[in-house]
Amino acid sequence: MLDILQPTPSLSEALAPAAAEPADGTDYSALGLIPVASEVELRKVDELLKYMIEYMIAPLCDAPEHVHLDKDARELFAAESLLRFVRARPTVAASTKMLLDSLAWRRSYDFHGNLAAWYSDTSSEAEYLRTTWPCGCHGTDKRGVPVYYARYGLADMNAAVQTAGFDRFLRFSLSQSHEGWVGTDKASLAAGKHLVT
Repeated sequence: MLDILQPTPSLSEALAPAAAEPADGTDYSALGLIPVASEVELRKVDELLKYMIEYMIAPLCDAPEHVHLDKDARELFAAESLLRFVRARPTVAASTKMLLDSLAWRRSYDFHGNLAAWYSDTSSEAEYLRTTWPCGCHGTDKRGVPVYYARYGLADMNAAVQTAGFDRFLRFSLSQSHEGWVGTDKASLAAGKHLVT
């Protein structure tokens, strides 16, 4: 269940903002900015993170201070991501379960591998989705945050899935969400504060 650990740098380094990768491959998974949240929500985020470290990470290794989180775990353990889990469930225990389930799904699905597969997919089915789906990020607002148009009333999801296949459609949908997250994170870093959509 929890193979989130890879030995190397310290846990504090693993949870700190990641070093920048090449220009278009920057890892925005841990911005190092305080999320826009109430004090109560921020306390719950701290509680969730402490719970994850104390009860989930520390027992799995001899030296929890020398743990490196993989990319999936690092993205989900970022403060802005933990806040989403805190808001989605009424208790820290329920948030923890949801976070672990999400991490397990991302790994079993190979989230980043499937994103890469989508971006390199030049099939006619992929091009069909790119050119006919009436939703997606179309530019940015004056803050640099992506603007997402969701014109689902104009979409024929059944036809899209039948034409492109469910797996390709799922990769396409996840890529749209991911582009919005990355774009918002880039704008937040440039502004030096979290920008909410």
